[in-house]
Amino acid sequence: MAYGSPSLPHRASDPRCFHVCHRPRDVPCRIVSVLADLGGLPLLVAYLLLLAGTAVQYRRGKLSGTRAVLLVGMCLTWLSYALLQVTQGGAVPTGTPLNYALDALAVVALVVGVVAMGWWWRARDET
Repeated sequence: MAYGSPSLPHRASDPRCFHVCHRPRDVPCRIVSVLADLGGLPLLVAYLLLLAGTAVQYRRGKLSGTRAVLLVGMCLTWLSYALLQVTQGGAVPTGTPLNYALDALAVVALVVGVVAMGWWWRARDET
């Protein structure tokens, strides 16, 4: 059994663990291992929450239209990155229809995000 596997309890203070977790001495490597096993899911959830927060702030009138377009464009580009992290060796097995659908969604999110940021770039110069 390889050192650093979840079945072997050890801590980051163990010198053999340094290559696995690079964390402070009091953080067990098991936590880092669990986060690594999740793939890009935490990142995906974070950017979905940012996108939802941007929509809520815009609906409340706290964001201007051009600023909201910039933030949505940024969120979509990073959301596409997170989707690719989930599909490329992450939580979704490679070669499945769900994998292909998420890859296509990632490409669409990237294109829409870049177009939105391009629109913002031109709109900011006009005002």
